[in-house]
Amino acid sequence: MSRRSRASRMQQHIHCDSCYSRRCRARVEASVCCAVTPCRLHCGALFHLCKEEDHLLLCPNVRVPCINAAYGCPVQLPRSSRASHLQVCPASVVCCTMEWLRWPTDDTNPHSHKALQDNLVKESEGQEEALDLAMAIIDQKDLYSRLKMKPLYPELTEGEEEEINDEMKEEAAVGGVVNGVVIEDTSEGSESKAYDGLYVDVGTQTYSFRSAPFKGKTTLAEVMVDRPLKLHLQLQAESVNSRHNRASCVFTFLCGHTFHRREFATHVRNVHCEIHTCLSGWFEQRCPLAYLGCTYSQRRFHPSTHKAAVTYNKELRSFNLRPTFEGLVGDNSPTSSEGSGDSLSSLPYEVLCHMASFLDSLSLFQLALVSHLMRQVCSTLLKERGMVTLRWEKKTYSHGRTKWRAKPVWEFSHLFSSVDSWHMADIPPISAHLKVCPYYEVSLHSKPVFLPSMDEKQRCSQKSSSLVNHFTGNR
Repeated sequence: MSRRSRASRMQQHIHCDSCYSRRCRARVEASVCCAVTPCRLHCGALFHLCKEEDHLLLCPNVRVPCINAAYGCPVQLPRSSRASHLQVCPASVVCCTMEWLRWPTDDTNPHSHKALQDNLVKESEGQEEALDLAMAIIDQKDLYSRLKMKPLYPELTEGEEEEINDEMKEEAAVGGVVNGVVIEDTSEGSESKAYDGLYVDVGTQTYSFRSAPFKGKTTLAEVMVDRPLKLHLQLQAESVNSRHNRASCVFTFLCGHTFHRREFATHVRNVHCEIHTCLSGWFEQRCPLAYLGCTYSQRRFHPSTHKAAVTYNKELRSFNLRPTFEGLVGDNSPTSSEGSGDSLSSLPYEVLCHMASFLDSLSLFQLALVSHLMRQVCSTLLKERGMVTLRWEKKTYSHGRTKWRAKPVWEFSHLFSSVDSWHMADIPPISAHLKVCPYYEVSLHSKPVFLPSMDEKQRCSQKSSSLVNHFTGNR
């Protein structure tokens, strides 16, 4: 209620100030009462004419901005539709906060699968990587980009003072484990520190840094950029639970992808509950002799409703479905159209928009990067299938002052087509691989083996009689 409207009613329309009857028949009189009128937006309300301005603040048919207008939604809609609009609002975005742990490998432990990881990295060049390997490499890159060299090695940083504050000491203690793993395993071990009641961080003293001294913002990724790729994190990921101290663990990784609210449940179910947590040993099965270095693996599950295989996109850092076709669409020969150009772009614009409406969000995201035409085609589906988020940008003015401002950005999420159920792939069992596995060595024993429970007399008689005769004689 505006101040002007309230003042005019108190001074001129004494009756209207306290009248709420839809059937008011009071005589129209100046300074006392005005005429009763219906809402011009046809919501069904009846009120005195002087209350029209106040009624527009509550009228369900007034077009108002979306509740998420401050977050980038440009939709103007009736006030009564704002609640139902939230289900499809492009600004109703959820960030996935799924976390997992990936511990560093211990080179001194014979059961750390170090031989497997080295062989996987060597064979990954030029061929499709396994799902667990591809995800572990991306997690390692993320870890390298987060670790700063300044708190780890303050004495090797340019312009660093001799004394280190308490915060840097804590970060250095946490990163001490990493230094012994990723920097080439080191000289004499330095002081160990019990950071909490569960873990003890073992610090190591390293040397031979070709890029030292470091700048203030140098990260571990910049130091390792010229070194050959090696995997120093375990292939198996663990879920985060109450026993892990989140504040002190640098080996915790976050999904961090944003999805529309209606897509979030599908993402959590398909990606994290069915693929990610069941990746090692169930969704993707490795040879039982993998600890010796065998790199053979097979993907046991495929979508039951799609002819596709699960892959991991390193650039997007997400799982996706790659369709599998026996040949080109509409042609039996896989090589008949080589060099014929882009035949898809020659279709009418309306046909392309109709075809794009059947794609999932991840496919639309990638299709928009193909060409300017496909970007325009995908842009027609942004308000219906996309989402809008605010991206803060720093703007510098001519007089030298800077200001941060939020810019709405439209994009598609990384959600692939929903998979309601999975089926076992039609592949031989893992036991068939053991017949040809190069790491499977059969030990043939031609001499009799003494049982632990046999005494010396029985062992002497075993030399001249077989095991069957031995038990037959005792009977």
